[in-house]
Amino acid sequence: MHNCAKTVLIIFTTLAFSPYGFAKYGDYKTIDESDNINDTTIHYYIKNLTSEELTLSRPSQKQTDRGNAISDFTVPINAVLNFPTHYPEPFRSITRDNPRILTETFAYASGKKECQFTATIKVTDLLKPAHWSGNGKSIGVEPADCTTDIFEVISTLPYSYSIQFSLE
Repeated sequence: MHNCAKTVLIIFTTLAFSPYGFAKYGDYKTIDESDNINDTTIHYYIKNLTSEELTLSRPSQKQTDRGNAISDFTVPINAVLNFPTHYPEPFRSITRDNPRILTETFAYASGKKECQFTATIKVTDLLKPAHWSGNGKSIGVEPADCTTDIFEVISTLPYSYSIQFSLE
């Protein structure tokens, strides 16, 4: 678990409702939760370990719904882009026969390297723990190291979590 006491964060706002931040390698606050306590937040950290900037090559539905330009998700060399994504009440009506799965998939590229990243929260029963996962796989012309680290989870409703995806 990362130490949140050493925070190096330069924040700028692309749109009033969607705060973004860049941080040099280090530790930072991991989840910027929604003001609505029923909304689930996946707070993404995209870490660039390549010698070129990272560009969003295949946006998720949520990234395109925000009205942001693809360039808003560009990650400079040796930097980390972080952005929270809020989902209104995705786990509202769960039964044993009706589990809920929240999944986001997108891809980043740097030169001929490209990684597809997936973040998932699965809730099968409100009396059992949720399952948080992340996956990164190389899909570019050149092989890439696509890693995933889950920083923090909120083990009760709304089951938010923070996850870092790295491309090297």
